Parts: sequence; C-alpha cells; structure tokens
Amino acid sequence: MNTPIIVCRNLKKTYGNRQRKNEVIHGISLELEKGTFYSMIGKSGSGKTTLLYLLSGLLKADGGEILLEGKNLEQMTEAELERIRRKKIGFVFQDYQLLPELTVRENILLPQILDGQDLDEEWSSQILEKLGLTSLADRFPDELSGGEQQRTAIGRAIVNRPDILFADEPTGNLDNKTSEEVLDFLLSVHREYRPAILLVTHDLDLARSAEVVLHIADGRLLEPGKAGGEQ
Repeated sequence: MNTPIIVCRNLKKTYGNRQRKNEVIHGISLELEKGTFYSMIGKSGSGKTTLLYLLSGLLKADGGEILLEGKNLEQMTEAELERIRRKKIGFVFQDYQLLPELTVRENILLPQILDGQDLDEEWSSQILEKLGLTSLADRFPDELSGGEQQRTAIGRAIVNRPDILFADEPTGNLDNKTSEEVLDFLLSVHREYRPAILLVTHDLDLARSAEVVLHIADGRLLEPGKAGGEQ
C-alpha cells in the first residue's frame, strides 16, 4: 500500500442560510494514496465538483478535516493555501480558466511566475511538445480551439510537477478524438512522474482508465458495488 497524500475525515459542506440549508457533502472520509490514479463518477448534483474543490483547498469545509501530507488545510491561511496549491497541487478546470492576456507559454508557466521561481523553460518546452502546442506557444487563448485551451490548462497544472493533480471534467467540453488525446496525456503524466490523480468525469469509459473508481451519490461516497453512481 502506498502512503496517503490526502486524508479527509467526516468532511461536510453546506450551502445556503439558516432558513434554507443544502448539505452537499455528508461526512465523507477518504484517503488518496501517492502515485494512484483515481476517477470519480456520479450524477449531476451529487457533490463531485464540491468534493474536488474541498480536497484541493479551493473551498473551505464546514466540518471535518483535510490533511495534505499530515498538514491540515482547514487551519491554513489563504496565503499558505496559495503556496501549497502552486507547489503541491495541480488543478484542471472544466472551463480552462486561462488568463486571456497571457500567451500559451506564459499561461503554462504562470504558477512559477506567481511563485517567483526561476522559470523552467526546458520543462515548459517539453510540456508544449508533449501537448502538441509548440507551434501555438505565442498565441493567446482566444486564438485557440477548446481542445487547445484544455491542453494549455493541463500544462499549467503540471508545470510544477505537483504531488497530486485534480481534474474536473477535463473532457466535458471536447469531442471524442480530443478527449482521447487529453486522457492519453494524463496517463503519460501519471506514468512519467507518478502524481496522485483524481479525475471527475461523466464518461464511464474515461473513468475506467483509472486504477480506482470512486462513486458518489447525494454527497456520500458509495461502497464498491452499490448502485447510485453515474449510469
């Protein structure tokens, strides 16, 4: 068994106010091991994206705890969380979230720019080549197709070689061919330097490419073999 990189215990998240509360995550406990590729499936509204945002420190939980290599994310300041997210965590958003005023290369290097690091131009060039973006390195996001934007977003997420990579429906807006290319690249990233990966998807074929498939329904993780996940 590998060492857990993230452990969450009795995690809870509620939206709304006193008059009308909507508990989205109901006491989830979970361990994600280093070097393991996970996928997570569930119906719309099941809590997939909320759980991903909680585990990555993008959202604060209302109860429970999240430990990243033994450090409690819930007790960190926003500045500490930002540093952790730049160095330890990669996140691929479904809607890309590229900065329109930056080129492809600059968007990929953004975590290093924000962190004040020496820019790893050699590694960024390798990423551009692996993603088929070398010829587009100096273009801006509005000059790219959806698939090219998503590949740029993946490049940004891995430029610091994070210990864990979260991907929220990374193929949700892409055609089948481009989806396969994105999956192939994520698998190659996993083989090459073994980050833990948690991929949220509606695509069962994509989900089955992972080593471990998690099912979530109504804000609760289901035990293997139980019904309620994405059909």
